[in-house]
Amino acid sequence: MTKYDTFFESIKSFAAVTKICNLEEFIGANENEVLKLEDEIDFKFKLGMRTYLKHFGHKIGIQHFGLIKFTIKNILQAEEIAKRHGIKAKIIKGNLVDTWNDEVVTNNLKQICFVNYFEENHYFTFIDGNDENPILFGWDGNKESYNHRFSITSNLRRQIFIGLKYICDIRREKEEKEVTNYRIDFYNRTKEVNIEGVKWLEIFQKKHIKNNLYMMSQYEFEKEIELIEARESRIIELEEYGERFEKFLKKKAV
Repeated sequence: MTKYDTFFESIKSFAAVTKICNLEEFIGANENEVLKLEDEIDFKFKLGMRTYLKHFGHKIGIQHFGLIKFTIKNILQAEEIAKRHGIKAKIIKGNLVDTWNDEVVTNNLKQICFVNYFEENHYFTFIDGNDENPILFGWDGNKESYNHRFSITSNLRRQIFIGLKYICDIRREKEEKEVTNYRIDFYNRTKEVNIEGVKWLEIFQKKHIKNNLYMMSQYEFEKEIELIEARESRIIELEEYGERFEKFLKKKAV
């Protein structure tokens, strides 16, 4: 197994144990299906994206977390819409903005693949063909595209992590009778998620960890994780990520 297989398997195992969803709700694509997709869109995936499709190419059953899903169906839809409107050429010629600091950076995008399209706000997510673990970019129909600085793996890990934090926030508010009406629906939909044994989530169940401290710390922490992964040539799994973030936040809160 590659490091990507190990990471994606850990995500599936964590989701099943915590009852985020069942293992049956993860449906991958086989090699022939991936090859067929590559032929249809004229794009060759590197190892990270190929392995993602191997595990989640038809379905990634994590609901309620606002998860961006890069299934074969979503890729084909995004590519078709982008092609119809000539968007690739616009992106390659346009400005590229780093979303972590809002600075314009050098646009070296050449061969790109659209992996998701949100019809509600006409937002495309796309990857570049250079990186083994592709970075996610976005385009909202204006002159600029955006480097989100998150890879396929770090984006999946972060979105699940944020979803778990949101569950903690709402359950704490419910106990304190402070939960607002618009959050009640999310509370009801995630009642079955079992986070009792996830020790590193306890920090979000304590009111002294304010959201502004969490928000201010995110990018600094992500940079730290990025350095560790590059140095050790591995992908940090969700459990270790959570434990490291707990220690990181506690230092910040002192």
